Parts: sequence; C-alpha cells; structure tokens
Amino acid sequence: MGENISLDEVRQKTITYIFFFFASLLFLYIGLGIVGVVPLRPGQYVLNFVYGAMLLAFVLGYRRQRLSYAFIVNLGLLFGLFHIVYTLYTSGYNELRIVWFFPLLLFGYLYGGRRIGMVATAVSVTTVYLLHERLGYSTPALMTFYISDFTISVVALFFIAKFQEMSRLVAETQNRLSRYASYDYLTGVLNRRGFFETVGGKEEGMLVVLDLDRFKEVNDRHGHAVGDDYLKHLVDLLRRSLRRGDRVARFGGDEFVVLFESAAPRDLPAWFERFYGLLRQNPYRAGKVSIPLSVSAGVAPLEGSVDAALEEADRNLYRAKRERGRWCDRHACYDPAA
Repeated sequence: MGENISLDEVRQKTITYIFFFFASLLFLYIGLGIVGVVPLRPGQYVLNFVYGAMLLAFVLGYRRQRLSYAFIVNLGLLFGLFHIVYTLYTSGYNELRIVWFFPLLLFGYLYGGRRIGMVATAVSVTTVYLLHERLGYSTPALMTFYISDFTISVVALFFIAKFQEMSRLVAETQNRLSRYASYDYLTGVLNRRGFFETVGGKEEGMLVVLDLDRFKEVNDRHGHAVGDDYLKHLVDLLRRSLRRGDRVARFGGDEFVVLFESAAPRDLPAWFERFYGLLRQNPYRAGKVSIPLSVSAGVAPLEGSVDAALEEADRNLYRAKRERGRWCDRHACYDPAA
C-alpha cells in the first residue's frame, strides 16, 4: 500500500526549502538596498545579513542532524519576529512594512504548529498595537492589518486541522485495505498472501495443513450461511488450541495452514490431542442444527523452504484423507482418539 504522509513529515521534509527561500529574500533585500531600490539603514543591512546567514546555518545543521527540527523552527521564528519588530521601530513611515508579519505567521502555523502560530499572531497584533502611534499608521491601515492577521490565522488553523483529519482518514483507510489484502474477510485469520508475507522468512518450525471432512455436504444440506458459521467455529477452536506465537491462515474454502514456530515433530502429538479433543467436545450448534467437526491434517517440518514444506504437508494430508479423522507426517498416520 502507498505510504501515508503526515503533516509532521511534510514539515520536516520541506523546512530547509523554506529557510532557503527566506534567506534568499533577505539577501535580495540587501542587494536592492545597495542599488538604491529600497532605503536601508546600516543596522538593517547587518540584521538582514545575520538573519540570512543564520537561516543557512540552520539548514546545514539540520541536514547534518546536529540541530533538531523544533530548535531551528522556534529560534528561526523568534529571530524573525525580532527582525520585523526592529525594522518597524527603526524605519520611517511605511504602511506596507507590517505585511512582513503575514508570511511569518503562515510559517509559524504550518511549521511550528497551532500553539506556536497563535503565539506569533498575538505577538504581531500586540506589537502593532503598541507601536501604532510611533508608526503613524492610519486607522484603515491598522484595521486592514488586524483583519488580515486574524484571517491568516483562521485559515492556517483550518488547514492544519483538515490536513491532520485527512491524514488520519487516509491512514485508517490504508490500514483497512492492508488488512483486507492480508486477512481472510470471513474468519479474520491470515489469507494466503498474508501468510507468505508473515512467514516467508522463517526457516524452522512445523507446518500443519488442515482440511474439513465433508464440508461440501454441510453447505449443500444447511446452506452457505451455516457453512460460513461452521468455518468460524472451527477457527475459534483452532485459535484456542494454539500458542501465542503460532500463525494460522485460511488458504481457501475449508483449507487452513498453521505454522508452529520453534516447534519440533515431537511437539505435535500433544497439540493434536488437545485440538481434536476440542473438536469432539464442541460440535457446531445453531438452533436445532448440530454438526460434528471432522478434520484431516498433514504435517511437515519447515526446513528452509515454506513452499517445499507446504507441498509435503499437502501430500500427507491426502494420505490422512484416506484414513478419515487422522493426521499424517512423513513417517506414519496417527489416530488422536486412540
């Protein structure tokens, strides 16, 4: 299945590009000041250069895993706010300078998160409110700034909330699809694909192939709904008989495969005794319907090849079918009731 990308992953993968972009703007601003396009004071040249160099240093430290994501985001945002406040305080009248808060707000929300973004919003609004007399901005300009500031904040919060919600829904959908692809929809155990994905790398243990006797008769006589419940009942008993680390899969129809990890041939007779005992003691019952459970099984050791072990277990199963109600390994067939 495709990998779901969370908001945190997007942040961590794109933060360096954002810092490069901001650093480039700062150096561009210095260049525009040098050629006389924008008026800059000596202190602003120094501040722009220091801030731009610091952002590039953050990128280098982050890529070399010497600086954490949270550190560069928080310090970069803090220094950016200081940079804008200093520029507003030391510059002459220019109503457009407060627009610099807007990209920094978006950065705060998208890369710092809701709390950091809200702090940035509060700082920007408080700064402009405290400095508005010194700045000499008109009331319409101030109102435009406040409304734009809050609008950006609301849109950013909405985007973050929806992105996280969609990421969660995509992750849940992918998990469900992955489960459907690897698990049998009826019984809830592994299917053939899930079995090979789970045990493909195992090189030791015991494999058991199980097949219900006369299952077609159950379907023909009682209907497929009863047949489905009959299979679920078998799986329930099978699970009750297994150890925690053992794996069970439905390969199709009424054929099941069990992998006993770290097991040897000498361990199987005790399990078959317990399993067949559960089958005898717990026939399938639904209303007036009572159907005994009869299972044949073939056993093979897992000696490095799952396919080879399955082929041998299948051959032993066919031998057991000829001796109904028994299980067979490569040496002999056994009667668990004997």
